[in-house]
Amino acid sequence: MLARATLLLGFCFPGSGQGAEMRKVNLPVSEVPATRTEIAPRTEPPDTGKANKATGNDAPRGQGLSPDLLAAQAHLHQGNACLLKREYDKATAEYSEAIRLDPTLPAAYYNRGIAWHRLKSKDHAIADFSDAIRLDASRVNAYTNRGTLYLSVGANDKALADGTRAIGLDPHNAAAFAIRGAALANKKEFGKALADLREALRLDPHDVVALCYRGALRTAINEYDTALADLDEAIRLDPDFEEAFMHRAALWNNKAEYSKAVSDVTQAIRIDPGNVAYYLVRGSVFYNAKAYDRAISDLTEVIRRDSKASAAFFCRGKAWEAKGDREKAESDLREAARLKNIR
Repeated sequence: MLARATLLLGFCFPGSGQGAEMRKVNLPVSEVPATRTEIAPRTEPPDTGKANKATGNDAPRGQGLSPDLLAAQAHLHQGNACLLKREYDKATAEYSEAIRLDPTLPAAYYNRGIAWHRLKSKDHAIADFSDAIRLDASRVNAYTNRGTLYLSVGANDKALADGTRAIGLDPHNAAAFAIRGAALANKKEFGKALADLREALRLDPHDVVALCYRGALRTAINEYDTALADLDEAIRLDPDFEEAFMHRAALWNNKAEYSKAVSDVTQAIRIDPGNVAYYLVRGSVFYNAKAYDRAISDLTEVIRRDSKASAAFFCRGKAWEAKGDREKAESDLREAARLKNIR
């Protein structure tokens, strides 16, 4: 599952006041993307497509079916084998062929959505989970997987709707409560969020998304010891859960333990090196630690990857200013203002 980090990140960015004044900012969801790297089949094995969902016939597919439908089943099962071997490109090709032969096979869309997500192609994954739901609206895990992807792109209302729908279909589904709780937390409806996260953890004490977001909420109200316990447990359960590292980095940053914050953001970068926002966050932590050269290095990497990243220009400008390089500082700050104005 995935959740859009990073709720209430307490990272300090250079302030716009006089001198090198600092201000705390809560980075909005849209500015701090994070990609949950594990969705089903960690939570659910690939759909084998044994039932004919299109016709409602519960008999195994393959009995009295046309050659095309039989071939579609074969490609579905081959795709499942590739998916379990983490051969995601091959899996998408197999599922695509199954869909070409049988466009009414929801399992092929669902499983291809999993493969697309593993390939970090979120738009394709969302589209496939949507098609799986269109063909079979009772698929709880299609809603939870799509909901986690909606969280990852900051579509909190859509994630909230998917979590709610999944709860309606299965009121004992911990993942559904965790997704809805995460969406509510991102919408700053903290009371409702905490209730959902508590229910998720009652149903499944090992739900890493619920642990992560409860830790984030506890960080937001300065309950650092209990927050750290939640985040440590989430990371223990899933060492590749990058959002937990990012939330824990926020906690360390709030406590001015910058070396630990840098270490956690670096772990998130290891998991998802393509996530440019992590470099922005690490650059801000380096700034807080007065490691201005390292801050400039990370922020330059952000700008290299995204020349319209106004926040990176602004933060780098303040780092240049702290180093006493007025010319470079003014250049970056002007560019930050220009980019902000044309948005």
